[in-house]
Amino acid sequence: CLDKIVKAAIAINWQVARYNADGKVEEIPNHPMKLLLENPNPMQGQAKFLERAIKFYYIGGETFIHKIELGGAARELYCYRPDRCIIDFGRDAKRPIEKFMYRAGSDVPIKPENILHWKTFNPLDDYDGLGRGLSMLSHAARSIDQNNAIKQWNYSLMKNGARKDGAFVVKEMMGDAQFERTKAEMKANYNGDNPGGFMLLEGGAEFREFSNNPKDTDWLQGSKQTVVEICAALGVDPILIGFNEFSSYNNKQEAKKSLYTETVIPIVRELADELGPFLGLAEKEFFDFDYSNIPVLQENIKEKFDMVSGVTFMTENGKREYVGLPVEEGLDVYRIPMSYIDIPAGVPIPPKPEPVKEEPPDDGEEPVNFKSLNGGGEQKDV
Repeated sequence: CLDKIVKAAIAINWQVARYNADGKVEEIPNHPMKLLLENPNPMQGQAKFLERAIKFYYIGGETFIHKIELGGAARELYCYRPDRCIIDFGRDAKRPIEKFMYRAGSDVPIKPENILHWKTFNPLDDYDGLGRGLSMLSHAARSIDQNNAIKQWNYSLMKNGARKDGAFVVKEMMGDAQFERTKAEMKANYNGDNPGGFMLLEGGAEFREFSNNPKDTDWLQGSKQTVVEICAALGVDPILIGFNEFSSYNNKQEAKKSLYTETVIPIVRELADELGPFLGLAEKEFFDFDYSNIPVLQENIKEKFDMVSGVTFMTENGKREYVGLPVEEGLDVYRIPMSYIDIPAGVPIPPKPEPVKEEPPDDGEEPVNFKSLNGGGEQKDV
């Protein structure tokens, strides 16, 4: 599930935009912070950087992003492991966090203004939102544990040759030496690593299975149910990870679109809102996204085109802005079909005039009845 979320997130193109004097959004090409995100540090590109940030956010509930400044501007970005980051709280109410510590062999102090602590909501936080986040996987922890137990049970069953647990019953009392020898022989030759084969039992011993039935446990159905619950907790449709029992092409397309609109875009938007002030974007500047390279989202753009193509209450440039196209000179006009007329409210609509039927010209000759001629025919005026 996390791989699906991350792959969808890194496919989105980031850009820096601003509001111009008219209040309209316009892209700022080659903005320094856009270039920084594309190459955050010498060891990582944008895709790997975003992958670490998003996965740490889901697994640990928080992500620590460290910016390295040069000349008062951010020059490099690093994403640290949450379990190695320590928050050192102070006693000043105006500066509650004194410093961050990154523990990697030695403790490295970092100023609070150089760390972005992106975290999830934690209702148990003792510092009222300034402390640690809560793992996104905690909502599905019980389902994950159950799924792991099901897999382990099935693995153990397969190692045992798909045989259920049971006990060897001996009618006569065995001596200590004989008991230990039989036990050691069973463990050495017939354990789970050597399933199958034949056993040699002595002294009238017989094997009795326990009363549990593998069908009763229904591990396959239980495994599917836990996977569905995990997907629901992470916001991923099970169809996208291979549950194709009730899927079709349309269902898959809708599932992919839902992954973007309900999970990926909100999480990336949240990260962008945190990164903007942290990287020092100017007033009215913000991180924006270009979805034109996402195939499943192009249907939404087509719906917008169809929606505004026939309306008459918007200018042509207004329509272009609505669908995300730049305005062009000379298109601040309303395009109205000339066949339309205005009728004030309350005025009855005049009935449609009947078409005038043209009479054939009278040339003074009688019509000829072709049916009376040889071969028949229909009556016409000639």
